[in-house]
Amino acid sequence: MTMKNYIFLMSVIATLLIIFQISMAAEPIVQASFSVNPSVSSPGTDGYIQVTLKNAGTAVANSVKVTLTSTDIGINVDPYRWVDIGGLGIGESSSTLFKFSVPKTTSPGLYRINFEIDYCQDSSCREINQFTIVSVQSQPILELKSIKPDRLNIGSNTTLTFTVANNGNSEITNVVITWQESNNLILPLGLSNRIVLSSIAANQQLDIPVEVVTSPTITPGVYPISVKMEYFDKTGTKQNSTSVVGLIVGGTTEFSVDVQEFTGNTLTLSIANIGVNPATSVAIKIPRQERFSVIGSSSVFLGNLNPGDYTIASFQVFPRTNETRMGGGSLIVEISYTDTSGARQVAQKEVSISLIFGELQFPTRQRQGGGLLQSTFIQYLLIGIIIIVAVVVFFKLRKRKKK
Repeated sequence: MTMKNYIFLMSVIATLLIIFQISMAAEPIVQASFSVNPSVSSPGTDGYIQVTLKNAGTAVANSVKVTLTSTDIGINVDPYRWVDIGGLGIGESSSTLFKFSVPKTTSPGLYRINFEIDYCQDSSCREINQFTIVSVQSQPILELKSIKPDRLNIGSNTTLTFTVANNGNSEITNVVITWQESNNLILPLGLSNRIVLSSIAANQQLDIPVEVVTSPTITPGVYPISVKMEYFDKTGTKQNSTSVVGLIVGGTTEFSVDVQEFTGNTLTLSIANIGVNPATSVAIKIPRQERFSVIGSSSVFLGNLNPGDYTIASFQVFPRTNETRMGGGSLIVEISYTDTSGARQVAQKEVSISLIFGELQFPTRQRQGGGLLQSTFIQYLLIGIIIIVAVVVFFKLRKRKKK
């Protein structure tokens, strides 16, 4: 091989390597999948759409946001139509929920709900548009109206209320209702999953309590509950229907707030997650209230708190009433956080403050530019004037006595 051919071959190889490296440049690729619960809705019922985003690319996706842009006529959605996911690392996934309702006047059919997913890499942003379908079918004679509450805590007992209704104009008999979660992570407590009713009158609605327990190993998310209903109509014909209802597992958590230290006017609070669910984007705030006031910032961002974690936050707290100054009182604090279902929650706690405030320093009302220094200067000035007046009066009285 001549030197000229060798140089040409190496140039071709170098060019191919450059093209390959460019083609393999790191970039985020956000993929979306949808899950509709229940899979089939009836007019007059509610449901959830779970949107799961996964970064299948080779770089971090920033500023990820999901927006519900439009729906077909016949499906209503909550006013809260967008969710800010934040960042998605390589291979990471994140899920969020959108609630929808089917009006009673909606006709059976397939209804489209459109979503827009936005994400960025540095200053370059991308937008993808996808949709999911909500299937609506006519109501059966025996209808499962709802299961409430629709949120369960991990490893906890909950009394669910199954609301069923006979929408027909005649009595139905020998009603058998069975329900099941496919992975047996949500189970009936102490009873079977079979409910037997002798009859339901025409146009009658019943609330049936069912105590359930969720597994302590269950993963937060939306779990479909399949409910099968069998009954005999007025002709003696056996009828049946099946419904699927989505229950959210995870949700809220429990916090403990205690006084760790009170030095001067600096109050240090200890905040602990004593629940079984993690909490993200936790913030604590002392709202405006009757007994106490806060000088400076009234809120502190704490970050994420897993079960068993705790952290501290400090505030400059002052009593607002004489009663509080002498004996303390209850301080109200608010904890806001995002639960495992993606919803923002606010928990309010009362903290007992029992210190004697007589030895503490309290702020006085300030005029612009004056501050506490100006208030102190005025106090000393008044004391000086009083001393001068007293001296003058003393010498005048002494002079009169001499005369």
